[in-house]
Amino acid sequence: MKLAIFDIDGTLVDSRRIIHDAMLHAYDRSGLPDPGYDRIRRVIGLGLRQAFATLEPDAPDDILAELEKAYVEAFIILRETEHGREPLYAGALDLLEQLHGEGWKLGVATGKSRRGVGNILRMHELERLFHASVCAEDGPGKPDPFMVLENLRLTGVCPTRTVVIGDATHDMIMARAANVRALGVCWGFAEPVELQEAGAHELHHDYASLTQSLAALGREIR
Repeated sequence: MKLAIFDIDGTLVDSRRIIHDAMLHAYDRSGLPDPGYDRIRRVIGLGLRQAFATLEPDAPDDILAELEKAYVEAFIILRETEHGREPLYAGALDLLEQLHGEGWKLGVATGKSRRGVGNILRMHELERLFHASVCAEDGPGKPDPFMVLENLRLTGVCPTRTVVIGDATHDMIMARAANVRALGVCWGFAEPVELQEAGAHELHHDYASLTQSLAALGREIR
């Protein structure tokens, strides 16, 4: 068996606008200044409390809880608006279906909540394709290797036959810590040089390139 573990935000779906808007709402509700997109993008992929703690390291727990609550409320409302959808990136569905058809096991490792994961999988009718999903509520968040190790446990696949696909430095560090191959995608939140410095084995700028690489890897570990 072979296992491909996918991040969601910035890897499978384009969630940049809704995440940014929800962050701005949370900061406004809490009376804090906008941290700026460049700082926000660097925490995408972390669990929500961990993300806010990283952005506001000196904030007390009650402020972090207020930020988290305001973000969730805004995200739920925004998701129902015209601009709040999280569309799949072009080529994502084709790749998932191809891998599934070729016998790959497919997993998820994401900082989203369990509810958020379910919404994405249902929205894009992806539940039929994935064999495992591990989210922020299940254990230690990225870049801890827990999410990868749990995917391995749930699917029964060994690390040497596993790849992680993600757009954030946390994904690359997590994959390396779990001793699996790290494939960085450059259409999400991190810059290519950041992914490379975080340990990416490969960088891909579109789904066509990623598809070719996984096809070659699939033949190699057959």
